[in-house]
Amino acid sequence: MHAEHPSKTRVKGEQRRLHFQPALEGLRGLSVLGILLFHSNFEWAAGGFLGVSTFFTLSGFLIMSLFLVEHDRFARIDLLAFWSRRFRRLMPASLITLAAIALFGAGIEAPDQLGRLRGDILWALAYLGNWRFIFSEAAYAQLFTEPSAVLHFWSLGIEEQLYLAFPIAVTIAFAVARGSRAALAGSIGMLVAGSLAATLVLWQMDVARDRIYYGTDTRAAELLIGALLALWLANRSLGAAGARCVKALGTAALLAVLALWVLWDLESGVLYRGGLPAYALLSSAVIAAAVQPSGAVRSVLSWRWIRRLGRISYGVYLYHWPIYLWLTSERTGLGEAQLFALRVALTVGIAILSYDRIEAPIRERRILVGRRAFHAAASLACAIVVGTTLLPAGPRGDSIDFAESLAVERSTSGDVPANDLPTRHRATPRLAVFGDSTALQLDRGLRRWGSESEEAEVLAGWTGLGCGVARAGRYRYRMRERSAPAACRDRDRNWEDRLDAVRPDIAVVLVGPWEVSDRKLPGDDAWRKPGDPIFDDYLRNEMLAAVDVLASGGGPGRLADPSFDRDSRCGQAPRDSVCRLRPVAHGPLQ
Repeated sequence: MHAEHPSKTRVKGEQRRLHFQPALEGLRGLSVLGILLFHSNFEWAAGGFLGVSTFFTLSGFLIMSLFLVEHDRFARIDLLAFWSRRFRRLMPASLITLAAIALFGAGIEAPDQLGRLRGDILWALAYLGNWRFIFSEAAYAQLFTEPSAVLHFWSLGIEEQLYLAFPIAVTIAFAVARGSRAALAGSIGMLVAGSLAATLVLWQMDVARDRIYYGTDTRAAELLIGALLALWLANRSLGAAGARCVKALGTAALLAVLALWVLWDLESGVLYRGGLPAYALLSSAVIAAAVQPSGAVRSVLSWRWIRRLGRISYGVYLYHWPIYLWLTSERTGLGEAQLFALRVALTVGIAILSYDRIEAPIRERRILVGRRAFHAAASLACAIVVGTTLLPAGPRGDSIDFAESLAVERSTSGDVPANDLPTRHRATPRLAVFGDSTALQLDRGLRRWGSESEEAEVLAGWTGLGCGVARAGRYRYRMRERSAPAACRDRDRNWEDRLDAVRPDIAVVLVGPWEVSDRKLPGDDAWRKPGDPIFDDYLRNEMLAAVDVLASGGGPGRLADPSFDRDSRCGQAPRDSVCRLRPVAHGPLQ
């Protein structure tokens, strides 16, 4: 995404100039455009996030190309010089973005997010943001329905971690293999296989999909595939027939990439079981066609406007996300198209100023020459660290006490008190879990526990991807507007059929992320949040309906609230209550 173009290669012992490749700059522009469209909530660009994957592959290709040139010329790779170039290329705009977010975070973040913003900025400053979002204990609803202003730093974290480790691996491989490119390709191929294996193992282990999406180990394959492409193309004469084949494959791959931006979204399971490396192969085919002297891919990606966008793509990527969070439809009163135009215009304007006045002059050593750049960066980084301590913690709104609300609702409706319900006399209680993908992983964890314990028999309940307790209307998810899947809306029948089949003594439904997402209810044009009386009444009724369905199966219903607080009295909780459980493993929002 942010590597320089290779400048020279050696062919048959002679050095020659490798001219600037405008189509590669255009590929950057196209990729960042996909990201802008995706974050703008356009349903037809649900897969625009894949532009980040193309950035990874392009970075791997360019970096390996530079290493090959340098090794040909000097029989070594100057790691310190490489890291210095990376520092001067990436750090200025990154620090400016983090400083601006620290200064204006109170206007960007939702109140509940301000407390988390401190840690988010510090992890992003260390280029470890992806691991921050993997290991964060914040609820998924907070993380994705009201995202952090530095959430997009996850990809920069992966790139910087690989920029640190990959050159060392290449240097060692060259030293051990005495410059053999075949041996280097074999080593990188094994790393690709290891990254793919890690993805598949994590998928089989039913870990959170975010672990696969944000993981450096699981995303490394995309960058490494680009490096393999550079090795394959280096010093290779394709011939007329080979060039025609590469250009034809590249054209088909570019069309496939654009199609996947429409067909795939973050909920597509194929992404997490090898789809991302497969997409990287498509990106590689596009890159290979783009560096040919002619062809459709090179022509399209060399259009002036897309090249200009590619030139400032790093700044566009950095600045667009906090701008998008700040300029919302609620703040501006604009429609979808007008809001997109405003966001993009402001983002591009700031990115152009950043590139012309800060990024290019520093990279080209026109300003902050020598150690001055490092001293300036260290000073600004320290200021950011100090500034984050001044961010307000962010007041939280009053929470809804569903235990009290449900009890009041039942007492006023004339229902039989929970303590008067008949109990079952079974030595080993039968338990089943109902709910969304988080409930699915809780169910699997409980089944493992049940198989090793005699305390309960855990049966197969009913869980569905994205199937929260709340069903009606539209909700916001990862800055996108969605409706519940059809299977979720038919919840009552699905649950009743399963209850009739397994007849559990205790039925548990896990509630959480979907229930606290912003929601537009049927017949209501306003977006509602928890704390809004209309939203609270709707959610309370949905929970009461869920308990009624579970109770119809003959067993007591339990509403499990994934607030991650363990309540030792869960086993004695009455039917009309919220039993707080710590899930065995967190699942992603799906």
